[in-house]
Amino acid sequence: MKLGLFIFLTFSNLILYAQNEKQNFSISPVDTVPLNLILPDHQVYTSDNEFLKKWNKTKFYVRSVYDYAKIASSMLEGFNDTLALLSNNRIKKRYLKRANKMLKNEFGDEIRKMSINRGTHLMKLIYRNTGLTTYDIIKLYRGSLIESGRMNYFKRVSHTEPGKKAVKTSKKKRRSKKD
Repeated sequence: MKLGLFIFLTFSNLILYAQNEKQNFSISPVDTVPLNLILPDHQVYTSDNEFLKKWNKTKFYVRSVYDYAKIASSMLEGFNDTLALLSNNRIKKRYLKRANKMLKNEFGDEIRKMSINRGTHLMKLIYRNTGLTTYDIIKLYRGSLIESGRMNYFKRVSHTEPGKKAVKTSKKKRRSKKD
């Protein structure tokens, strides 16, 4: 057994050194192969079946929305670059309306038909690429909808004393900031 391993290692080293060093190795543009055909999927082996189920679901959702995330991230970065150049608020609003239309034309019905889980993974990928959370994107491109009162939401009253105290202190802080 040891002798066979020794012979194998010896010959493998000889084969490596027997290559012609004067050859130029270059990849021609015609000779491209998608990376997923060369490299196998990353396999996860574990005894925890729950983790494995979560891993496979996450992998499925990421695969299904990855292209959306790449396109959306590049579009958002382009919009941000253009917005940084604009100084007039009126022009910014016009540009944001056009940007919104571009995003709707690009993704439109596909995003509306997307499941909540896929949308969640999409927003996580966009956050990873751009550094903007969902709330930041909405605030940047659509304004502070909820805080301005333009959007209705389901109101809930706090039932516990700590919750009621927290709401009162946050209201006091907001009032003091306005003054």
